[in-house]
Amino acid sequence: MGYIFCLFSTAIVRGDCLYRLTSRLVCFHERIRSTCVHCLSGLSQRTVYVSACLCRLHNRTSSHCLALFCIRIRMRTFAILDGRFALGCQRESGCVGNRIRLLKNERDVGMADKAIAGGKALKATFRQYFRGEIFPQRSIRTAMNKRTFTNLDTFWQIDQELTWAEGLGMHTMRVFLHDLLWQQDAPGLQRRIDQFLTIAARHHIRPLFVLFDSCWDPLPHLGPQHPPIPGIHNSGWVQSPGAAALTDESQYPRLKSYVQGIVGAFAKDDRILGWDVWNEPGADNQGSYPKQELKEKDKVARVAVLLPQVFQWAREMNPIQPLTSGVWEVDKSLDETKLGTLQEIQLRESDIISFHNYSWPEYFKREVAWLKKYNRPVICTEYMARSAGSTFDTILPIAKQERVGAINWGFVAGKTQTYFPWDSWRHPYVLDQPSVWFHEILLPDGTPYRQAEVDLIRQLTAKQ
Repeated sequence: MGYIFCLFSTAIVRGDCLYRLTSRLVCFHERIRSTCVHCLSGLSQRTVYVSACLCRLHNRTSSHCLALFCIRIRMRTFAILDGRFALGCQRESGCVGNRIRLLKNERDVGMADKAIAGGKALKATFRQYFRGEIFPQRSIRTAMNKRTFTNLDTFWQIDQELTWAEGLGMHTMRVFLHDLLWQQDAPGLQRRIDQFLTIAARHHIRPLFVLFDSCWDPLPHLGPQHPPIPGIHNSGWVQSPGAAALTDESQYPRLKSYVQGIVGAFAKDDRILGWDVWNEPGADNQGSYPKQELKEKDKVARVAVLLPQVFQWAREMNPIQPLTSGVWEVDKSLDETKLGTLQEIQLRESDIISFHNYSWPEYFKREVAWLKKYNRPVICTEYMARSAGSTFDTILPIAKQERVGAINWGFVAGKTQTYFPWDSWRHPYVLDQPSVWFHEILLPDGTPYRQAEVDLIRQLTAKQ
């Protein structure tokens, strides 16, 4: 029996226009690729689902590509393009009972270098009507990192939590997948993903699937997983690929088969928002797994070789959905000359710009301003760590003002235990509880942890 590991986030985009906006932009693609990017969305009242879709457009007359960014609203099609790029298009872990993750967060939009026709007008249009996205993250409360989707109780819980998410105005969930699940039972994993998408579609939620992840336990394995460690944040989360696969190039064809098998199976499925190809690539976990984790330089070097290939593997499937990978730990420096190799790859390859920021609101605002210079839609795919200074009250108003997406980590308190702070790895909260929850929005029974936060989210998503 295969295991599936899921993680959810929600996205909300508000739009106040119902004007038909169509235009075309001819761009030069840096990788000499003909691509046409679509952003497909649904609008309910003042709330718009937004997703960017990357699809190939064969241009027989030149090496240029026609980039079209459009939003579908109430059976109408609207074209909105963000500047000079062809657009291409979040996290807690909710899983199905074991420790291999299934879901997580994003990517750049275009990678076209020059806009020849209509770029400035479309960019202005996009900025005028894009109101921002809110993506709370969530997890299935009974799952630590992954769990069998063949379990009917799991599907019932998924449906219940997506009902709660829909009630808050959420329109997307960040979902983490794992390569070992595909290796073990590819048809079963594909079938369970399709079942999950059917449930999500009933709640008007389009997930963002995460393919790989460098965070936490570097030694993933199939089969039963250990129970959560009491008092510790995310004690069962596992990396994908694990250290063994990352250091063994003979396994790269297997990883390619996984990426292309998943993306290819759902490449034309408009129930999916996009593909977050790698969450926090190269993340160092020496503080939590000092004996198991690879040395930082070695890990970064290996991921730097594999990450561009993952983007290429996914693109070869010609998905209509955009690709992305969120930059992280750049909120303080904001100096392009000091970007690491992995961050440069992420910003170069992503169809839309995504980033993680758990810092104070002033740093969040600075990073948004810095990332906007890439002239692609910007989405924060991870934020909201209350005791670290990142809260709904401080971040969401900025995100709305700047018209960027915002995806928080955590939805329903469960086995991932991410309501405990990161320092719980050094000081487990066994006898005492933290004075304030780190992540999460709801208690296991769906009761809000803090009613004012829920009221704010509903206000911004026009759900009240």
